[in-house]
Amino acid sequence: MQGSENTRHSRPSPRAQIGQRLHAGVAAACALFLALAVSLLWSQNGAYQDTRRAQSAFETLRSALVDMEKLSFERGPSNAAMGEEVPLSADVVSALRQARHNTDAAFTHLAKQLAGERCPRCAIDMAELDHARSDLARARANIDRIVQIPRSQRSARMLDDAINRMVAIVPQLIPIVNDSNLAVVKGDSNALDSLQMAFLAAMLREQAGLLGSRFTGALGTRRTLSDAEQFTIERSEGRIEQLYWLLQSYLTDHPEIAVNTFRRVQQQYFSQGLAYVADVRRRASIDGNDTPTTREFALKYVPMMHSIIEFRDAMLDSTADELHQRSADLRLRLLLTAIIGLASTGLLVLMLVLFRRYVIRPFNEATQAATAIAQGDLGGRVPKCRYPAEIRKFFEAIDILRESNRARVQLEREHQRLISELTTMAETDSLTGLLNRRAFESRVRTLNSTVPDPAPPSWVSMILFDIDYFKRINDTYGHDGGDLALIKFADLCRGAWQQTSAGVARLGGEEFAVLIETKDPAYAVDSATRFRKKLASTVMHAADGSAFSITASFGIAFMKRGHQPDLLAALMRRADALLYQAKAAGRDCIAVQSMGDEQPLAEILRD
Repeated sequence: MQGSENTRHSRPSPRAQIGQRLHAGVAAACALFLALAVSLLWSQNGAYQDTRRAQSAFETLRSALVDMEKLSFERGPSNAAMGEEVPLSADVVSALRQARHNTDAAFTHLAKQLAGERCPRCAIDMAELDHARSDLARARANIDRIVQIPRSQRSARMLDDAINRMVAIVPQLIPIVNDSNLAVVKGDSNALDSLQMAFLAAMLREQAGLLGSRFTGALGTRRTLSDAEQFTIERSEGRIEQLYWLLQSYLTDHPEIAVNTFRRVQQQYFSQGLAYVADVRRRASIDGNDTPTTREFALKYVPMMHSIIEFRDAMLDSTADELHQRSADLRLRLLLTAIIGLASTGLLVLMLVLFRRYVIRPFNEATQAATAIAQGDLGGRVPKCRYPAEIRKFFEAIDILRESNRARVQLEREHQRLISELTTMAETDSLTGLLNRRAFESRVRTLNSTVPDPAPPSWVSMILFDIDYFKRINDTYGHDGGDLALIKFADLCRGAWQQTSAGVARLGGEEFAVLIETKDPAYAVDSATRFRKKLASTVMHAADGSAFSITASFGIAFMKRGHQPDLLAALMRRADALLYQAKAAGRDCIAVQSMGDEQPLAEILRD
């Protein structure tokens, strides 16, 4: 009897077992709920922090675009100074000094913005900015040297070199813009369209300024425009036209965005500004003395570009408003999530207390009563239990959490899709679907870095070609007809050179390029000949159904395969000169570099 009594006292009672299980269940339930609440809160906080980083990246992007504008604007006073006689007038010196001060202030602001950010590529972007600053200092020193030389002793080559040094600085800021652009879109995908229009406006301002700089050599030396200058002017005008239609396409899809602001750009620059450039070009093509000075040209032309900056700023302000609203929405959502999480936790604790009081306690009493009855104690009271319905709220909280996580996953997938689309946009020409200049140059650099086949030595051929008299097509059949012709032309290019080493690229306007690696350079000539014949037999159709045909001129340059650091530049320079010779020979022909020649001496092929 004593042993039986000890055994009975050593065993935990049914009530004690139920209490332990209850405590374990309560701990597990609280841990699970808190984990889910923290996960939801963490997700909301991550989205909010992405938006905060996007706002910081946007300020960097805005500063970079302003830097590009100030650099482009500085070229105006610099060009004016290089066209004036020694000594420079006080007005010219003051304008140049003020422009340089504004550029330096913009560079300083961008450097502070990059220094204050914490991003993976900020150090790289800062190095790019420092390199651009160094190049700018050297370019300015070169201009200061030139303006000390009497105007009669300044050569066109000297002026062109000074201009090209200034022009080369702007592209060094593009990587900073692209990195900031990706960070902004990651934080708020709705800002993509306004960001793209702001960037296109910045590039339009750069190309417009570059177009004006093309006249500096002729105006500064009081001579007529050379054929090479005429060609560069036409190329700049083609790029300006391309940017115009890209902006028009965005405005067509989003008519509510800054239509009035862009209308001022059309009136002030595309109507008045380009008309003034055309008039100066006409006069400079006839008599170099019947033209404005570089200072007079800059004073009249530069103000016509102010509407472009206004449009860019309007798009940037629209982006800033979108990011601010997005940040406010996420901040509110984060606060609500925290409040709901705390309230739900308190509710869970209350429910567990009530459950213990109104369910477990009666159940324990019922167990004790049943045990007593089983042992023969019939004098006990059997309690009546009531079960509350508040437990259902816990499952409702889980449903809320699941839906929130589902929304987060969907948002992450959307971000990845947008990043993929941005990558495609950065490498592809939007109209033709061919590679753009940047992607083409990247593939050429990759090809040049690979080890060539040692025996026999391979050749790299550059085919540079453009459509003859393309402006006439636009004038005759409209820009829609010109676009259809470019699309058809691109399809023919793909059919002829899709399997080439670097692919087919549209470099801008009606200019295209192909890079081919072969063991025999004659293959490049044969492929260009076949393409020219195919093009001549192809019928183009305008938007109204009108049929017409087009021709093209080709320049083909060769170089033995190696690790030349300037492979692309050398081939482009040779092919460009050959293309010019093909045009001079009457167009619709192929100018081929003579084998073994370092200079692009041409052999003209027609049939």
